[in-house]
Amino acid sequence: MKKIMFILIMVIAILSANAQTRTKIKASDLQSAITNTIAKDYAGSKITNATKIEKNGVTSYEVVVVKGNEKSNLVFGKDGKFLRKEVFKSETVKKNETKPKVSNPEKKK
Repeated sequence: MKKIMFILIMVIAILSANAQTRTKIKASDLQSAITNTIAKDYAGSKITNATKIEKNGVTSYEVVVVKGNEKSNLVFGKDGKFLRKEVFKSETVKKNETKPKVSNPEKKK
């Protein structure tokens, strides 16, 4: 029983050591270094989401920006330094375009 308790305590300790805290923040609360980089390097983009991440004592920021059909996830360090970019392309449907109806009638035997 003592071995099981020891293993359980070790697992909990490891999980809590790797804990990550994600806090949604307003775009207006981002550091000026981050907003300046976005304004300069991603001109015309709109910030749709900002998150402060704290993991193992390290703080970073994830900012989702959208420009046209392109959605990007930008990651910045605690000092506002740009770290990396992930791009997600989304499909758009034109206003006059409708999705075709798919019918799959069951055949009776």
